[in-house]
Amino acid sequence: MSEEPVDPKLIDKTEHPGPLPETVVAHLDKSHICVHTYPESHPEGGLCTFRADIEVSTCGVISPLKALNYLIHQLESDIVTIDYRRARFYSRH
Repeated sequence: MSEEPVDPKLIDKTEHPGPLPETVVAHLDKSHICVHTYPESHPEGGLCTFRADIEVSTCGVISPLKALNYLIHQLESDIVTIDYRRARFYSRH
């Protein structure tokens, strides 16, 4: 995913990072989004839970909070717990 055109010859379609067909790998040109998922079954209580740890980093004018808000709404969760940790911003100039 990039603002600029990407040469199709440079796209590697041979990588299969996980056993599930739902695995998605995409290179973001100026951002980083990582979602770690933890599905769990609790048969004694008849309950199944799904935990998703989401890490969002962006460069430029794109807000990581807007991206995070979009992802949270797409997951359509009944319960959401957020542990927001703001990184220290710095410049190399």
